[in-house]
Amino acid sequence: MKKILIISYYFPPLIDVGSLRALGFAKHLKTHGWEPIVLSVKNPDTSLCKVGKQKAPPGIKTFYCRSWFNLNRATWKINGIFKILFKTLNKSLKTNIVQDLTCIPDAFIGWVIPAYLEGFKIIKDQDIDVVYVSSKPFSSALTGVMLKKVTGIPLVLDFRDPASFPASLFNKNLAGQINRKATERIEKFVLSRANKLITTTEATKEIYLKMYPFLNGNIHRVYNGYFLPPQKFRRKKKTKKFTIAYAGNFYHTLIPSETFFKSLKKIIDEKIVNSDHIEFLYIGHLREKNNWFIEAESKYELQGLLKATGYLPRDKVQKVTNECALQLLRIVPPMISTKLFEALRDGIPLLALIEGGEVERLVKIYSPNSYVITSGKVEDVVAAIVDAYNKWKKGHLDCIRNDEYLKKFCKETLTAEFVNIINDAYKVKSIRNLN
Repeated sequence: MKKILIISYYFPPLIDVGSLRALGFAKHLKTHGWEPIVLSVKNPDTSLCKVGKQKAPPGIKTFYCRSWFNLNRATWKINGIFKILFKTLNKSLKTNIVQDLTCIPDAFIGWVIPAYLEGFKIIKDQDIDVVYVSSKPFSSALTGVMLKKVTGIPLVLDFRDPASFPASLFNKNLAGQINRKATERIEKFVLSRANKLITTTEATKEIYLKMYPFLNGNIHRVYNGYFLPPQKFRRKKKTKKFTIAYAGNFYHTLIPSETFFKSLKKIIDEKIVNSDHIEFLYIGHLREKNNWFIEAESKYELQGLLKATGYLPRDKVQKVTNECALQLLRIVPPMISTKLFEALRDGIPLLALIEGGEVERLVKIYSPNSYVITSGKVEDVVAAIVDAYNKWKKGHLDCIRNDEYLKKFCKETLTAEFVNIINDAYKVKSIRNLN
């Protein structure tokens, strides 16, 4: 059986959504003739990651190495000192310039060298055939390039999110632009040395092909799909309130949210729907400071209409959202968040406030009972919510699961697509050995 070294910072016991990609592949690789051997971090930066009690799946060899240092908390503390100094000069410092200038390409660089050292040992001891790196963090790609350089093992990079774009990921000040330029250079360096690049969206793939024509023939798209199987929850015909749910990162600093909240306010102010019959439910972690949820509640005078559960395990999220009328969808293009694939899995009607393109096509194909609004207009969102509310009142707003979708976007099918890519990369090693 061929062996693949999976380098993924995010892996159990980390429970962040980023761990699902490598974990999903690792669980199904053996059925395709590949033995996964995983390398992850032993002391993750808990200011950026969530640690749970879940262990690596049985039967999968998993190694952990210690990051030499974690930078996130330190950069925020140091930047706090700079903020105080700036105030004495009657100037304000709104961004973390210390992180922008030191965390290049990201705050996880403390694990690059230890991961390389442990990875080199694993390659020799386990007779590895292909190295696969799951990014983010983007710095992990450097580990993969170093291992390929010294061992000659084919390298497959998987960018769950692009590294150098969109521009909204970077601060607009000088420090942020320095960070972006440095990231672009590192990105070009690692991609020019990889045998294969995998992206999670077609849009990301096309952008990378335009940026780096040398990737032609060696860049592939494998969607994230869904991790947990669909559950047989008994969805009630009509709950006490018409609930619009949203789970996970709200991306409040990356994409505007005023259209949605203005729509809710309009519905209540004009008494289109009684305020006792509708609510927005947020499922996820909220910060004590700079809390977008509280700010939205106050700014749009939506007291009593906005509720939050706090963080819930993924299986509990699945159960809660299945009982809700609609699931709000917000996307930072060109990425596609996992919540889309999970909602499509369960057949939950979506209120998709998105740009036209790839996500719009997926929703319209696999969830025709959803509402897709690309105009950004309040009146269009209001019309969609009111239509859904009227259907809900009559018990006609149902979850409709798509069997074709369930087959095409499960981890087993997506792993088969992934295997085709690593098999192609493996040929590089086979040809070299023959020569």
